Amino acid sequence: MRIISLSPGLTEILFAIGAGDRVAVVDRFSDYPASVASLPRMEYTQPNPEAALAHSPDLVLMTTRQRTQVKQFRDLKMTVLYIEEAQSVDRVIEVIGMLGSITERDAEARALVASMRQRIGTVIARLESVRTGPRVFYEISPDLYTASPETFIGSMLTLLKVQNIALDARTAFPQLSSEAIIAANPEVILLSDAISAKQSVETVASRPGWQAIAAVQSKRIVPIDPNVANRPGPRIVEAIELMARALYPEYFLATAR
Repeated sequence: MRIISLSPGLTEILFAIGAGDRVAVVDRFSDYPASVASLPRMEYTQPNPEAALAHSPDLVLMTTRQRTQVKQFRDLKMTVLYIEEAQSVDRVIEVIGMLGSITERDAEARALVASMRQRIGTVIARLESVRTGPRVFYEISPDLYTASPETFIGSMLTLLKVQNIALDARTAFPQLSSEAIIAANPEVILLSDAISAKQSVETVASRPGWQAIAAVQSKRIVPIDPNVANRPGPRIVEAIELMARALYPEYFLATAR
């Protein structure tokens, strides 16, 4: 009945399945839906266990960033559910079902999952004839961190049949060199740092050597809302739809009319 959610993605899921009234505290990055603005907040990376205990939670939801603190919370007799950040779209959907069961919002969770699967299926159907999509660089930050296929972001790109230039990365979120990106020559650059770091067509084009990149020459540099695309929550279906339209505008002209 009293949940502390220390993950923006998990917070969004709880509200999307009608369990928002159970959420007593959120992390400082949880900002959706708007109604979370009135809730008490805790740090995301180093939440204080004593402060959490003062809110008398029945359940604390923790994720990858808080892995090392789980024991501290449990040592204070708090019930903690640790959920590793999803590495795929399917895992995001599984977590929605799990939280539906925990909060007795099974029907709402099933309805949300069905809606998400239907919308994703519509995108997949439109792209059925695509064999190989464009080469893509998904920019998380201006220091050139990106997402490998072993992440839910990379999973979305795989679903959209693109050639992720971080395909052979050894880590989930690798930092690429400028030289490696230029050599990979992406045809589309997706900027999830357009808002947070004020990146744009102009700033990307001004980077040394990047004028040779196909995406820069064609100006196929697309801003992506990180609060939608970089959180493993129910709005990833919106991100999939938005990226699909940006990557394959010719397949979605009828939708735009």
